[in-house]
Amino acid sequence: MIKKLNPLQKGALIFIALIVVYMLVRAFIPANFEVNSTALFNDEAYKASVNIADFINESEKADNDLLIIDLRDKKEFDADHFEGTVNMPESTILKKRNLRKMKKHEVWLISGSEMVSNDIAFLLYQLGYDARPVNGDYELIKKWKENFNPVYGNYSNEKQKFDYPRYIKQDDQIVPEFKSEDKKQISGQGGC
Repeated sequence: MIKKLNPLQKGALIFIALIVVYMLVRAFIPANFEVNSTALFNDEAYKASVNIADFINESEKADNDLLIIDLRDKKEFDADHFEGTVNMPESTILKKRNLRKMKKHEVWLISGSEMVSNDIAFLLYQLGYDARPVNGDYELIKKWKENFNPVYGNYSNEKQKFDYPRYIKQDDQIVPEFKSEDKKQISGQGGC
């Protein structure tokens, strides 16, 4: 004799049946991902981020097939941005119209936070897009672009660590001689 089920029991039975069917389907039909996480972390293309010098050189060229996306919100982008960048706030990056724009280009990402650029690049890479983060955040890139002095290898408004012009060959002498009063004895004490 079959006992009648109340509505709660019927619902639970249907729910369990749906879970079992889902698990069977997933077992026999694998997900359509081309890259697994192990392969992704070993892939050299993902590891390659864009250094700031390459970003500045390439962003100033008009004939490249590069899409540079600024992930900051619209208000920040409107206040200040690099010429040639496109604003796609991180919250809208997965909209279909934005994904269509990225499909035919190599994508470089900049943001107010380097971690956000890395995360979005990782996500887009998993979805099959050619996306790479630019090293540094927006402010660092801007400071580098405005103040970098390649002769010294550091920011021109900071104290320079090395005096490279001193080592440029002059009068067949590469390193200038030091006078005895220029030499200082350095001593130190203490531990770590």
